[in-house]
Amino acid sequence: MHPKDWFIVGSINLVEDFKTSILEISERDGKTTWPIDLNSISHLFIGEFDKELLQDIEKMEYKGHAKYNIGQAFVTPQRIIRLLIPFVQGLSTLGLSRELRREKVEYLLSLVHELKHGDPSNRDGKNIVLSPDELNNIIGPSWLSESDKQSSLLVHKLCGILWAYVETLFFKTHGLVREFHGPYTLPGYDGNFLFRDFVCLKPTELWEESSALPFSRARIVAAYDQLDMSVDIYNHVSIPEGRTFIESLKSYYVECDGKILEPSEIDSLCKDLSTVMRSIHKKVESLEWQKRAEKYADIFWYSKKQLRDILEEDWAVPEAVRQQIQHGEISTKQKQISQRELQIMMKLSF
Repeated sequence: MHPKDWFIVGSINLVEDFKTSILEISERDGKTTWPIDLNSISHLFIGEFDKELLQDIEKMEYKGHAKYNIGQAFVTPQRIIRLLIPFVQGLSTLGLSRELRREKVEYLLSLVHELKHGDPSNRDGKNIVLSPDELNNIIGPSWLSESDKQSSLLVHKLCGILWAYVETLFFKTHGLVREFHGPYTLPGYDGNFLFRDFVCLKPTELWEESSALPFSRARIVAAYDQLDMSVDIYNHVSIPEGRTFIESLKSYYVECDGKILEPSEIDSLCKDLSTVMRSIHKKVESLEWQKRAEKYADIFWYSKKQLRDILEEDWAVPEAVRQQIQHGEISTKQKQISQRELQIMMKLSF
């Protein structure tokens, strides 16, 4: 038996659980259309992305890489989850049967299952990525600082700026580069721990401006006092009405590239992030729609860069795809789909 299977033996159905969880949160998922509506331009590249992704995975398997190692190449479980709906939409262009499409979706969900200690679709309202042993190795009393109102404001200011930063760099697909997981509990510690991981602060291949940042990754670990949190499949964190993160923070630490930051360093990082973010936002605003669409393609191909790195192949968007974008048209038929439309699409697709 897989060491994580104790909590779902006899009940797991990766595909149906995924569908249910996605439908439950579809109405509150972000409807961001900045800098361009992804639904209106994804037809220009998503089929080719799917084709390459499936080929990359096949090559990894052929070279003998275990499923867990293939999953790790996606960096976070959330990256796989966030790719799945665009992936399904792209599969329709490849001429695969419904059964084969379902098989491909189930395979990607099985990678999520490999990477997480808890339920792959967060059916229990928790995103449990770390095992108890991993958690014990990460949280130490010497790392945690007690929180007061001033420090809580600073920590949550950083959380807000990091969110805005990755949304500026990765547009609507910013979920590809962050993972919010928990709540965790540990014997001997009060409160529930929430991890906010931002795993790609310096994607210099996409944005040369990001090279100005001192760190590539950031992790905010926060222990909240008696705060009843839930985390859905898209990592939206919900808390009871009338409660706030700022008032409930009990202790915390901020770690960037292995370094625990002091309050002055947190403040400095906030300023650095804001400076880079403003520069990139200004650049994006100056782009024509084709260049914005190309940047979206860059983001999707970048999401599988680690697979290509392992295979020792170039990760970049093929020139044929860029030409297709340059000579293509924005789709006026595509729009934000309703919950009912999403339900029908998933039922028919896989």
